[in-house]
Amino acid sequence: MKKGFFAVVLSLIGFSVSAQQLANTDLYGTWLLEYVESENGMESPGLEYTLKIGQGLFSYNTDVNQCNGANLMIDGMMIEYDKSACTRVCCDGSRDPIGDRINYRGAYILQDDLLRITNQRTYVLRRIED
Repeated sequence: MKKGFFAVVLSLIGFSVSAQQLANTDLYGTWLLEYVESENGMESPGLEYTLKIGQGLFSYNTDVNQCNGANLMIDGMMIEYDKSACTRVCCDGSRDPIGDRINYRGAYILQDDLLRITNQRTYVLRRIED
């Protein structure tokens, strides 16, 4: 009886790890920012903001600058990275206020081709390329 119980537990642990790895690769692709939700309502971007996620790749554009997420960790349903790997060409937010506030760190939910990342705001992105 105990051997059967442990086999079931080990199988579930293996399934859980595989599902987590699968969920992480489900994020791979190019995403387009559709809108941002905050306590002040919903904002649509005035520029095209893309996020690219892949094996060892996490890059996105802000208003003016380009960022590469250093030390990327997608763990469970959380995305974490170091934002210090951004260019500093000019002042984000000068062409579109959303550009200065982009922060893709936080809890995420993936539904079909929509990715919702939530921290102080909720960023809703649509997959445009696998």
